[in-house]
Amino acid sequence: EVSRQGINIDILLGMENHLTTDLPFLVEQNKGYSINGNRYILVELPFTFYPGYVEEILFNLQLNGLVPIIAHPERQSSIQSDFTLMRKLVERGILGQVTAMSITGRFGAEAQKSAHTLLKNGLVHVIASDAHRPSGPRTPVMSDAVTEAGKIIGDTKAIKMAVSNAEAILTGAPIDSSLNTQEKHWKFWR
Repeated sequence: EVSRQGINIDILLGMENHLTTDLPFLVEQNKGYSINGNRYILVELPFTFYPGYVEEILFNLQLNGLVPIIAHPERQSSIQSDFTLMRKLVERGILGQVTAMSITGRFGAEAQKSAHTLLKNGLVHVIASDAHRPSGPRTPVMSDAVTEAGKIIGDTKAIKMAVSNAEAILTGAPIDSSLNTQEKHWKFWR
């Protein structure tokens, strides 16, 4: 439709894939989608519990050549209570994507504290809008979040997370997922 109307925009396929035991099979059957058909796949964990099969399913996706990206880990209750869950995933080459509105507090104080802790400890690699529509409460505005993240990790890293890393994901280019912390020791209290 955009081509027919002469609108100059590229629309790329991708989605949040809910973590289920059959996710690797769904991806093989083209019922689960990587981002832009490349090696990165956005995975959403259940918000209220951390299934015992998380690591196995993500590992199976990796065996199939995919790089899982955990969508909004700062809003997942088990990760909010135990950041070592996310650290274990990152140590295995899994990426984290923090939501802009969590950084600024628009998803509440708990999500904001978690987002800041994940940023400070190098456990997220991308800042994304998680936009659901062009206007209203879930708009794709990210500037305030990048500014706030810059106060925590520095402007260069914050811009990299919002621009360069996001672009790399769209094109399938590599992203450094190594743990980069500001602290000498892991600090998971808020």
